[in-house]
Order: sequence, then C-alpha cells, then structure tokens
Amino acid sequence: MEASGATSKPPKTQAAIILHCAGPQALEVFDQLNFEDEEEKDRPEVVYECLKNYCYPRTNEVLQTFSFSNIPASEPFDTFLTELRSQADLCNFKEKERMIRDKLVFTANKRLQEKLLRDNELTLQKAISICRAYEKNTKDMKEMNKSETKIEKVSNKSQLKQQERTGNQRQNDCRFCGRKHPFEREK
Repeated sequence: MEASGATSKPPKTQAAIILHCAGPQALEVFDQLNFEDEEEKDRPEVVYECLKNYCYPRTNEVLQTFSFSNIPASEPFDTFLTELRSQADLCNFKEKERMIRDKLVFTANKRLQEKLLRDNELTLQKAISICRAYEKNTKDMKEMNKSETKIEKVSNKSQLKQQERTGNQRQNDCRFCGRKHPFEREK
C-alpha cells in the first residue's frame, strides 16, 4: 500500500486494493465472512486482519517451537538466519535473541562451534559476526585450494615434459632383461 501510494486514498479504495492483490480466492473467502457492521468491510485494517485470521487460523506454539528446533543448518548463512528469525517469530519466545543465538551454536559444525563457545559473553550479534566471518573464510579457503590445485597440475605437467626431454621416462619391467628401466633401446 505504501509503495503504490495507496495510503493517501480513501479506506474503501485501500480495502479494494488489498482484496484485488490477494486474488480471486481471497475475494471469495472474504465475501463469505460475516461482519457485525457492513462498514467494517471497507476498512483496510479489518480486511487485512480477516484474511490473516483465515490464512493462519491458529498457531500451536509447541509445534512451532518443535519446527524451530529442527531447522537444519544451511548455506548461505544469511538464508539460515532469516529462516530462524521467521520461525522464532511464530514461536512467541520471551527471549527470542537468546534462542536464535543458542540455535546457531547448537547447529554449527565442530570448528565453528568451538569459535562460538570461546566467547563467555556471546550475544546474537557477536554470533552472527563470527558465523559470517567463518563462512567467508571457508569460501576463500576453498577458492585458494582450487588455485593451488591448478598450479600443482600445471607444475606436474611441466615436470613430466621436463622428464621426457631429459630422457627420464617412466620405468617399466623390461620384457627382454626383466629389470626396470626406461624403454630406450640403449638401456
């Protein structure tokens, strides 16, 4: 509503915009709802609340908490963090930040968990910083290892070429003498 500039329009128009954006199924549901006062249908906050209550009729905090505790760690970290925050909102935790922080520590791999547990006064913000830095470092290390592997392959190829030039070819069992030596007529 804010982005389209519709907040400056009359409430009835705002309610119609909400219903239009929600789609034909939402309009069907809305038409079946009973209101004490017909004027309530034209108030955007009432329309929004009715649709919200229809879509989310009730929440079970225990089930939401179970879902929160079973969210697996995933990459990228920021996606995982967003999922944790969204699920924590549904859980109605009294100490939401502490629960998210603890979940980050519990689901971290062993090396990251060690880094997180070093801080005796670990806050959610510190944990987030540590996790982001760890993820970045891990990606950088993988990239460096790829580069080193490429360098090693090039180095190995140049060593093989050098050996071929100098005559140090691979040694095999000679079918004539039974010894191991490069396959060259002179040897």
